[in-house]
Amino acid sequence: MRLSILLFLLLLSCPAVVNAQYNSFLTETPDSSIHVYLNGMFALGSDHLPLRFTSDIFSGGFLTNEDKQNALDHLKEINHFNFNNEFGVTVLLIPSELSDSGYSSRLFAGYSHQTMMFATFTDDALRLLMLGNEFTLGNTAVLDNTRFSYHQFSKFYIGAIRSFGKNNEHRLAVSPFISFHKPPLQLNVHKGRVFTETDTSEVSVLLDGEFKTGFQSEHLVQSIGGGIDMHYMNASLLTSHSLIFSIENLGVFQYQGNSYSFAHDSAFEYSGFHLTDFNHLDSTLSGFADSLITNAGLKEDSTSLTSLLPVKLSLRMLQTNFEKYGLSGSIVMYPFHQQFPEFEIIPLYRISKNWIAGLPLSFGSMNGIRAGLFTGYQRNRFSMFIFASSAHQTAKGLSQTGFTVSGQMSYRF
Repeated sequence: MRLSILLFLLLLSCPAVVNAQYNSFLTETPDSSIHVYLNGMFALGSDHLPLRFTSDIFSGGFLTNEDKQNALDHLKEINHFNFNNEFGVTVLLIPSELSDSGYSSRLFAGYSHQTMMFATFTDDALRLLMLGNEFTLGNTAVLDNTRFSYHQFSKFYIGAIRSFGKNNEHRLAVSPFISFHKPPLQLNVHKGRVFTETDTSEVSVLLDGEFKTGFQSEHLVQSIGGGIDMHYMNASLLTSHSLIFSIENLGVFQYQGNSYSFAHDSAFEYSGFHLTDFNHLDSTLSGFADSLITNAGLKEDSTSLTSLLPVKLSLRMLQTNFEKYGLSGSIVMYPFHQQFPEFEIIPLYRISKNWIAGLPLSFGSMNGIRAGLFTGYQRNRFSMFIFASSAHQTAKGLSQTGFTVSGQMSYRF
């Protein structure tokens, strides 16, 4: 039932102006129709956490001691995890300008909702999170360079596409947006050590870092932000492909929250935090914030905070018109949250006039090597694309997992 609901939402939703892996209205021949685009995407991945562990966290499954130990056994000194869920709608409006070479300017408007989580953590950090004082009895846990950020926001945008060049082979889309945010959570540990004596339950802590959150604020109303998305298409550089470069979520938001600086030397009692149910993500993260603030003796500075949106950069090579065989690809990166970009290629095969299929292969980022399936159908005014990929590679000392499902539907009125 949970999977059915997810797939339904994916087919009836859209994250941004040009977020489809396979098609975009920037590549379509402009006409006088109104186009409606619905997109959705769900992705999670880790370079070392097993698939069972990550999927149970987000599905609300029960984590047994065996599941936890299996996850801990696969950890490296530095580990990464990310989660991304996006959905919304974009409407391409009637052309605003007509030139001799066709419609050279069009307006569009839309809405998207995005939830993103990025984490870089040491193996000791996760052991401490799940096991509490038990893990540090007679041991020193190293937490250096542990980072975590959580964003959930909705944005409303309106923009314009401008075509230029002799045959309108260049197109530029610019869309300012206003965004509304739920309380974020940002943790940055520059240096951290945790130690527990064998004859006491008190934890000795040496920490240097920052912790920012809106969960503790009395003003839990949505915060406001703004920015701009930009997309540029060049259809003349390559013979049969269009290149699209995009900058998305370039902006800032402000929220009334609390900023905490870690005490450099403190002691407290901590019994562990239960990672069992991410179905109620807000309350789970709020509980984590309460636990950290209460137990760690953080120094509070209640103020109005300004934060950057999670900027996304992408370069896409799209081939939408081909007789039998085609090839598309992309490079995607969140520069402030990911150490490496993700590369993807999609060999395409035209089954019939209206139906194409592909075998996407991706690598990089934190998901190892992933393979999947892609299919697209287009007939008259309707088109639909569905994409799915996963990776599950487990070996001694290595467990790369990743899962992505996305979809798009469009209709011309």
